[in-house]
Amino acid sequence: MSIEGSNVTLAAVMNLRPESEGGRPSISGECPLFGCGERCGRSHFRVIGVRWAINLSCMSCAISSQTGEYIEFWNEYHLCTLATLRPDGRPHVVPVGVTVDVASGMARIITRKSSRKVANVLAGGGVGRVAVCQVDGGRWATLEGVGEVSADPAEIDGAVARYAERYGRTPAPDPERVVIRISVEKAMGHVGARHGRSDSRVAA
Repeated sequence: MSIEGSNVTLAAVMNLRPESEGGRPSISGECPLFGCGERCGRSHFRVIGVRWAINLSCMSCAISSQTGEYIEFWNEYHLCTLATLRPDGRPHVVPVGVTVDVASGMARIITRKSSRKVANVLAGGGVGRVAVCQVDGGRWATLEGVGEVSADPAEIDGAVARYAERYGRTPAPDPERVVIRISVEKAMGHVGARHGRSDSRVAA
């Protein structure tokens, strides 16, 4: 959700704090827009770049508010696709492995820092609009959000551990490895039983 078109003022929904992460101001506040009733801090509000483009979205809620079937679908063994935008605006779509952290509202992809997808994310000033999708027969799910690249060793180790848990194998060590971390803003899909007997729909 964008602040555009909203009659809720910034003062009503967040408090700016002087401390920062990675050189960017940190924001915390309750989530009256989505009724979460908790202070989620950085998982709810984000300041992107020096332009102070403010994107008001309940990122942790985007996933956690979905059905159990939807969340479990992201734990099953499925290859996914990642869509990023090239600097000239053309889409770039490649197969990837994705892990989803429901509590933080984050999806993560491990890759090499020399990859095209990393270059596309970095071309947006360090962040970029991205989407990940997976399909299994008639079941599908897409997560949209803001991607950023992290070379932090602890974050890489955590992402590798999550990958191993979902995909059943631990990737070989790679000094070129980085993590594309996606702050999920929108979750959509059509997830039901494998043979279509039950249905859980999220509007696209």
